[in-house]
Amino acid sequence: MITMQNMAPLMFASLVIVMLIGFPVAFSLAALGLVSGFVAISLGFFPAQYMANLPFRTSEKTVEPIRMKTTIAVIRAVDSIP
Repeated sequence: MITMQNMAPLMFASLVIVMLIGFPVAFSLAALGLVSGFVAISLGFFPAQYMANLPFRTSEKTVEPIRMKTTIAVIRAVDSIP
């Protein structure tokens, strides 16, 4: 049986294994975080309502500067084409 004390070492070991296989870091962290969250919910370590907050984690304040930087970079790239 997986206990709360064994979850962190299991998550770290699975991250090392997935990274050694060669998956990109961002996808590995996202997938292992979601899988670990669903395992923790199924084992009763925390309620399922915590996973309902995932879509609301990105606020407009963090997205807007990234969108502006991307737009400026695209405009500069297009302007540099002869």
